[in-house]
Amino acid sequence: MDKHLNLFRFFNDSSNEFWEDNLSRAFAICLKNDATFLSFILQKILDSEVYSRIVNSDYPNSYIDIDLQRKVNYLDNYSYIYAIACSGIEIDEQGITKINSRDTDNPETDLLLTIGDICIIFEFKRTNEDCSAQLKQQAEIVKKNSPDSEPIRFRDLDWKKIIETALSVLSIERQINNENIFLKNFIEFVEEYNTNWFPEKRLAEIPYPKNDSYLQKRLNSIKDFVFGKNTTKWVGDRYVISIEKPWAQELTVEYLNTNGKDYITVEIYPGDTKRQGYGYFKDGKTYKWEDENICGYHVEVVSYYLKFSHFNRGIAWLELSKEESINTHNYSFFSNWSGRYNEKRGKNWKSDFVRELNQIIPNWKERTTWDEVISNSNRNYFDLSVGTHLRVLIPYKQAQKLDDVDNENNKLVEIIKQIYNELSKIIDS
Repeated sequence: MDKHLNLFRFFNDSSNEFWEDNLSRAFAICLKNDATFLSFILQKILDSEVYSRIVNSDYPNSYIDIDLQRKVNYLDNYSYIYAIACSGIEIDEQGITKINSRDTDNPETDLLLTIGDICIIFEFKRTNEDCSAQLKQQAEIVKKNSPDSEPIRFRDLDWKKIIETALSVLSIERQINNENIFLKNFIEFVEEYNTNWFPEKRLAEIPYPKNDSYLQKRLNSIKDFVFGKNTTKWVGDRYVISIEKPWAQELTVEYLNTNGKDYITVEIYPGDTKRQGYGYFKDGKTYKWEDENICGYHVEVVSYYLKFSHFNRGIAWLELSKEESINTHNYSFFSNWSGRYNEKRGKNWKSDFVRELNQIIPNWKERTTWDEVISNSNRNYFDLSVGTHLRVLIPYKQAQKLDDVDNENNKLVEIIKQIYNELSKIIDS
């Protein structure tokens, strides 16, 4: 469906500038137009006896009023005051009482819900910002204007709780074939903004590649299960599995569309550093990765490459064809070429390197950023390593079937382990 047919999405709504206002507005409209959702939210907020008083009357003598951006200075004479923090993270309800309230002239609520002598103030944040001080000021003003009221009740209703509640209500409505369009559109609207507020989905629930955020989130969880969460870590913007092999330090699981087909991939980079090359290249041993099938899955050589590094960080790469790799990806080339290049190799060490490597790979430097990052730079050394990027392809539809449970007994996790073990056998032998 066109996203502009969503009740809460506008044609000119292309920035995040008004997201907080739009989120609170969408939430308010859902409360007004979905009685079940309203009831679920009130149950999460109100004390049980207060909630019972509202719903246990056939003919209530008060109406539920829902409004946006009300000046709190004019709110008075309430018996119950509830202050609700709605942020990207959970707010400590008890901690709110200990902080200093914000000092703002004439503050106004993001959302106000009143039921007779009950006042419910909502403060929304679209980020993980703590809204406690702002919320506390508003609640204290209402309390000052309502001297006979009960003590202020502070509540956390972070966005994950809101979405969890909305999804539960929508599930019930779908089971009786009475889906509320307001609630459905609200969920889709928020989902487009931040999938981190939503429960994790298994691959079977994620059509490829409808939502990359859901897919990446699920794959990161799968990585945690392979050898345990203590083996996973962020390296820059990549979430990888640490492995203890002399020829590689990282294993990763990604997703890929290639040649019109969707895959989950298991990827590894043996020989990415000189130290790893010692474990990968062995005298008299050759690899024929293009002929390998591991656990019934095709092994793809994404690239044979030479890596130029400085301060342990790659600064340039030379990707090689399969034919070129015959002369480079072997024990002899690794032994003679890998390592550090600097003035210890001679006064003209940079030009000498270019000339000598040209004999093996003609005009190689035109295929790299050599001139920019090495030749014309003030760098006084670089390290050369001989690496291979290997990828094992698991068809996405098959991966969806294998991703059957949310724990260590997950079949997709077991396949990833088996692939890694088989790769290891080939390299370690």
